[in-house]
Amino acid sequence: MLGSTLEPNKKKPSAMARSLIVFLALAVVLVTFLNWDFATAQHAMVDDVTGTMMPEVEEDNDEWIVKWKEGTTLPIATGTFTILQEDHERGIALIRLSTEVDVEEWYKEWSNHTDIEYIEPNYDMKIQSVVPNDPDFSKQQYLQQIRAPQGWQTATDNRDMTIAVLDTGVDLDHPDLKDNLVPGINLVNPEEPPQDDNGHGTQITGVLAATGNNEVGMTGVMWRTNIMPVKVIEKNGKGTPYLVSQGIYDAVDQGASVLLLSLGGHVYSQTLQDAVAYAENRGVVTVAATGNEGERVNYPAAFSNVIAVGAVDSQDQPTSYSNSGPEVSVVAPGAVYTTHLGGGYGTRSGTSMSAAQVAGLAGLVLKQYPQLNPSEIRNHIIYTSDDVHQSGWDAQTGHGRINVEKALQINPTTDIHNDNDTMGNASPFPIETMVSAQLQGSSDVDWYEVNAPYRGTLELEVDLAHNKVTGVDISFYAGGQSSSVTHTVNRDQTVTFNVPQGTSYIRVKYNSNETDTSSLSYKLTSTFTIYADAQQPNNDRNQATKVSGDGEVITGTFHEDYLEDWYYIDVPKEGELDIQITVDTLRLDPVLYLESPNGDVQVIDDGDASNGQEEHLNTTVKEGRYYFKINHYYDHKVNGEYYVRVSYKPYFIDQYEPNNSAEEAKRLQFMQIVQANIDDQNDVDWFRLQVSRERYVELRAYQLPANVDLQIRLYDQDQNLITRKTQSGATSEIRFGDKLAPGTYYVVINAREPFPFQSYRLQATQQTLVSGYRDIRGHWAQDNIIEVTESGLFGGTGDYLFEPDAPMTRAAVTTVLQSLKQYSDPGQTIAYRDVSRNHWAYSSIQRVSGAGVLGGYEDDTFRPSNSITRAEVAVILDRMEDAHRHVRRVVYPDVTPEHWAYQGIIRSSQAGYMNGYEDGTFRPNKPMTRAEFATLVLRIQ
Repeated sequence: MLGSTLEPNKKKPSAMARSLIVFLALAVVLVTFLNWDFATAQHAMVDDVTGTMMPEVEEDNDEWIVKWKEGTTLPIATGTFTILQEDHERGIALIRLSTEVDVEEWYKEWSNHTDIEYIEPNYDMKIQSVVPNDPDFSKQQYLQQIRAPQGWQTATDNRDMTIAVLDTGVDLDHPDLKDNLVPGINLVNPEEPPQDDNGHGTQITGVLAATGNNEVGMTGVMWRTNIMPVKVIEKNGKGTPYLVSQGIYDAVDQGASVLLLSLGGHVYSQTLQDAVAYAENRGVVTVAATGNEGERVNYPAAFSNVIAVGAVDSQDQPTSYSNSGPEVSVVAPGAVYTTHLGGGYGTRSGTSMSAAQVAGLAGLVLKQYPQLNPSEIRNHIIYTSDDVHQSGWDAQTGHGRINVEKALQINPTTDIHNDNDTMGNASPFPIETMVSAQLQGSSDVDWYEVNAPYRGTLELEVDLAHNKVTGVDISFYAGGQSSSVTHTVNRDQTVTFNVPQGTSYIRVKYNSNETDTSSLSYKLTSTFTIYADAQQPNNDRNQATKVSGDGEVITGTFHEDYLEDWYYIDVPKEGELDIQITVDTLRLDPVLYLESPNGDVQVIDDGDASNGQEEHLNTTVKEGRYYFKINHYYDHKVNGEYYVRVSYKPYFIDQYEPNNSAEEAKRLQFMQIVQANIDDQNDVDWFRLQVSRERYVELRAYQLPANVDLQIRLYDQDQNLITRKTQSGATSEIRFGDKLAPGTYYVVINAREPFPFQSYRLQATQQTLVSGYRDIRGHWAQDNIIEVTESGLFGGTGDYLFEPDAPMTRAAVTTVLQSLKQYSDPGQTIAYRDVSRNHWAYSSIQRVSGAGVLGGYEDDTFRPSNSITRAEVAVILDRMEDAHRHVRRVVYPDVTPEHWAYQGIIRSSQAGYMNGYEDGTFRPNKPMTRAEFATLVLRIQ
């Protein structure tokens, strides 16, 4: 079975057990007076201001939330757990497991208990705060931006309702807040009042309802109202999902009309959704911040029955930190001036500050229009917002920035979408949201535009104000096509459509057979489910998808709860396996399990919001089949994609190992090509080379991996270093040689960076030395070169080379002529622009030029490195020798009397110093080779 082979090593529920876990990862967005610096951790909720992560469930976590089914009671298991708190009305309990209980075994048993609806871990949460850095920001400019002063002409107070602030509590003695406070709730320390000991709750309460017109400090969006502080977060910013949900229930039960939740987290939670639904069903408006990671909208703001509030700057442009997505309802300024702990004031920013403004507006709307239900209040705030950023609804600013004046002076409408009677005028209907509207008769048609970030399935929950006979046609036009899929509903019903990525349309109208076509209010609540990826079905080991390991990237999704995506790779030989997983949303937290052929399992779960939930495994693998699976840590479906890149690289097998010492050195034969590698930091390759008689030996290491700084050293038989060479940068070859006497030598190779997947090649060659040269054996001028070398008149070019076929340079000619003729110092310097006193041939050039044998050019250069031609050499000979005697008649077809060197060529040839070629030509412009000049020297010495 899959579950028996791949179990995580960390202490948390198994893959099957975690199938029901949905983590309430709430990170309360707390902007504190102090600059808290809590460490981030994985599987955590994000702070509403700065993106600080709440920690993963600790290894010793032992608190769980248990929800039992209606009509049953919490099963008793003596000695298994202790009930910490119990909510009989809603069938929820907070329990603590006994220390001796095996968490996985307990969860396996209890998750399948017939009386249990769900179980969730009671996780910790953390916060962090930020301070804006704009000192010239107007203290309460945001009130002007949302046109609060104009709206206050209509309403400033609402003493007939209560707003519950679920947070860290409130400064109960703050002079600008205390007159608006009513008795609150402290779920952290029930025996204590809900006094703020962190600061965030005081800050958002000041934005919401600092007392106005009291000649003290500042004013909130509401001047006077009833604020119920509900403390669900501890001083250090920690909280639990159980307390937050209980805070919602208690606030609603004690008469709150509006809930302000400056809370947010990436991960869906059933516990939280149930609590928010409880508030909605009892006529309570819920306002929540979208979050501040610059990512997808957090929960609970992502729930369709919540007013999801993002942040804009003072120019109504979305802030970089404000989360975005289809769930965004409206926005408000993120930077504010507000109350602080201890009676003070200061500036703060974040979507939590934006949400507080919207909660205040909701309270004023309830004062002006007390008959509105939560859905109608959401619609009205949306309808009266000012369109900013992009025209119409957009994912960053939703329907717009709130306008208090318009919200309080424009009468609510039963259908804010009443001008959407054509596809071209379709109203925006983002996925994962709710639309409330009205059909006003048989001819009325409502159109909605749906933009899906992926292809998938759209589930529409249709709520009709009253049942119909045949009912209403809900038509879906995929991708804006002219044809549609239509469902007819005559009562509350859920319909489903297949949705392509991009823009589609929904049309709502009365069915042609419906007899009662009077005005009909309806609600559409959308739920989007991403597509099943191309690997499906691969939800167990037997259905695993094969991967090649050549670096391909596979896109995967979790379109259902409890999915585990299985893959396998066949490894032909030992090598390295690299698996990297990235995601396009922080809501998806992948966990990677790798199973080796012997059944050992590695679990990789290092991703969190700070590194984008990325998982990376790089490991050595041996021959065999390796399975790996990927699942979402919380096991529920996620509207997001993951991308897994799998790369396998085989190790190069070095057949010369072990050869890490002189004793283990492998024999290196001449001309043999050795292919080896440096597979780790300590690897050193030793080879033994036997030289039978004096030879010039060349070593060549080539096809080197770039930038490994490979070094090759040559030692004698006593291991004395003879020479060394090191690779430079991206060069792919090292070559060097030396004259070696008979004996044993060692070639040693190492590298700064190992290269286990690649190799280098090594070859040794030997050359016989003739008169100390390794390149004249068998040459036509071999004897002449030996003679001229022994005479001391002409030498090689270094490194045991004569280079007989290389062209003779002008500078080299002067050194040979000076050795041959011993010209005297000219007495005065002959200045050449390109020959300094440091030039190796300076003295020879001065003397030969002073003798009039070889001069410079008209531009005062000598051009010492230029090749010298046969014609130039002929003229030199004519100048320095008695070449005027006519020994023989010479005629060359390629040397006419008009040639500049004609006289010198003819006389040098007649004197027997220079000859033409077999075809009768002289080839005057051909560079003279070193071998030719050596032969000529012997003739004229």
